[in-house]
Amino acid sequence: AGDHKPFKKREILYRNFAFTLNHQQGDDYTYYIKIRSSSSVELFFILWSDEAFQKTRNRDQLILGLYYGALVLTLIFNFFFLISMRDRSYLYYVLFLLSFMGFIFIENGLAFQYLWPDSVWLANHNLPVFICLSVLFTALFCRRFLSLEENYPVIDKSMIVIAAAAGLLIPLCLFMPYIYVIQICLVHVIITSLACVISAMLMLLRGYRPARYYFFAWVIFFLFVVLYALEVYSIAPYHRLLVWGIQVSSLLMVVLMSLSLADRVHIYKVELESFNANLEQMINERTGALERAVSKLQKRDKVIQIELDLAGNIQRGILPQTPYYFEGIKVDAYYRSMDKVGGDFFDVLKMSGGHLGILIADVSGHGMPAAFITALAKISFSEAVSTNIFPASIFSGVNTELVSAIKTDDFVTAFLLVITPAFEIFYCNASHQKPLWYKSDKKDIESLDTNGLFLGAMTAANDMYEDGRDILGYGDRLLLYTDGMVDAKNTHGESFGEDRLKALIRDTDSLGFEEAMKEIITRWENFSQGGDILDDATFVLVEIDPLYKKVVEHRDRGFKHLSSGRYEEAINELDKALQINPLDEKSLLYVGECYMNLHRYAEAITNLELYVKNNDVDANVWYHLSKAYFVTGRHKEAARTSQKAAQLRLDFIDAALMYGLSMKHLGDVDEALTAFKRVLRLDPENRVALREIKGMTNA
Repeated sequence: AGDHKPFKKREILYRNFAFTLNHQQGDDYTYYIKIRSSSSVELFFILWSDEAFQKTRNRDQLILGLYYGALVLTLIFNFFFLISMRDRSYLYYVLFLLSFMGFIFIENGLAFQYLWPDSVWLANHNLPVFICLSVLFTALFCRRFLSLEENYPVIDKSMIVIAAAAGLLIPLCLFMPYIYVIQICLVHVIITSLACVISAMLMLLRGYRPARYYFFAWVIFFLFVVLYALEVYSIAPYHRLLVWGIQVSSLLMVVLMSLSLADRVHIYKVELESFNANLEQMINERTGALERAVSKLQKRDKVIQIELDLAGNIQRGILPQTPYYFEGIKVDAYYRSMDKVGGDFFDVLKMSGGHLGILIADVSGHGMPAAFITALAKISFSEAVSTNIFPASIFSGVNTELVSAIKTDDFVTAFLLVITPAFEIFYCNASHQKPLWYKSDKKDIESLDTNGLFLGAMTAANDMYEDGRDILGYGDRLLLYTDGMVDAKNTHGESFGEDRLKALIRDTDSLGFEEAMKEIITRWENFSQGGDILDDATFVLVEIDPLYKKVVEHRDRGFKHLSSGRYEEAINELDKALQINPLDEKSLLYVGECYMNLHRYAEAITNLELYVKNNDVDANVWYHLSKAYFVTGRHKEAARTSQKAAQLRLDFIDAALMYGLSMKHLGDVDEALTAFKRVLRLDPENRVALREIKGMTNA
């Protein structure tokens, strides 16, 4: 065992070390365990039966799922407050939550299990990094939230020193021996916690009400940190309470700190009510102050309204942006919830190998419970598609996660469609409405369906899911929808029904994709207007762009000309592709490369700029763009783009040289010298760098 071996080499794939003991009942056995560590070890042994172990693992998964779910919801809640209030306190608090969640995820062994199971180096170095990040943002949040700069300048400077020390310690965590780093981090955490307790106590004594929750949050956390440190280093005896103590205390701390922030909003609300009660008198006394007060009033009122609609905004925020276009696949969606929050959701998932997943799902029930399950399901699907491309396997993984997380009678119906780069489709249905497939060549409509039980009810459903397979043609359309669309009623009590939906698809087959989408929405809303809203309604329209075939043909011919050095012929073909789709990424890249080879740098810049808007991780393209900027005399842009290329590829000598030359032309000699010296570290005999350094040094 041990954390110097990849996770998959463990005998039992569990976040803690577990081993199978095979012995006969009634016999005596002696087991020897050899332990070596560069740090402290929490060592206690539990002997389980297989059934008890499975129950314990399931219980721990549920507890940890609820724990992280609570942290995620708190994070989302405060993130929206950050957006609405533009208060830096919320920024530091959100960053603290992210860092602290990372620390706990690593401490629990879950990061090694799920995030980097094959990276022993990350498993052994990331923990102190996230501890330092948590300390850094804790100190910044404390001084901002408690206004220490105005009230206690000395303590404020101490917080700055704590934050700076944490920031400086982060890179050292990657290289120093773990035994020293973790001890330094532990001392740093204790000092930071104590400083937060003292700061909150002083502000509480001054009558600052939001400091109440803040004070108790850090007192609780500080006590558990100290007890945990004493137990880890065998100063205090081991106690079962400390196994979950950090999680419990941290959750209490996060909740109490959120209450502190919320209490400050409440103070704003009370002040607002008091201000309204005395508004008339204030107008008579100070007309000039009224304008400033009204502005403040509007801002605070906006915060209150945002808080009321926050749940609905959070749910809509997890939905992808549409319309969406990807390699000839057009996707657009319509979503309407019955209440402010709903149980429908959809997603567009970019998968490995250029595959695209289209998901639509419906959670039983309504309101906040359904909204919470949609968030859990979305997270589970996002994790599952990172390791699988076949829908049945993805459903099995998601079902297992939801069964362990959902302890009510709720469940999820879903349909997942995966489209390959060749427009081959794989799909699976988990008791959802059957999507409608309009075949443009036959002018016919078929339904897509497979076996499969709804998600989140029972693990036995994992054996029922199966994949369907087919191929889409150019111009084909698919409509994925929830039951709220066909169950919608008009003023006469008639349901919209599947027959009307099929007729609507046929009636819009001659319209373009965008016009068809608008027509479907208009006619459905006109039908259901004035009728009873009984359920959430969602549909996703997918089309294989009929013009994309021509784009691919011209693009492929252009690439062949480019590969053969026939740049003018390549440009001619690629321009034809771009006339059909001006934003075709590969065509923009190829034509930009052609112009670079022809030294037509202005045209190269135009096309490469469009390409990097959505593909900003290609170091070579950034370098070519910087070269074009440099040749055309746009040295500031050349410096920016060459620096980007060098950041993406640290050993990119040409990009580093271009950055140095650009900074030289901009008159920043020191930065240019730094860039050329970086080149020499990579290539000590680089003539250009040696010449430039010599020239600038002599000058």
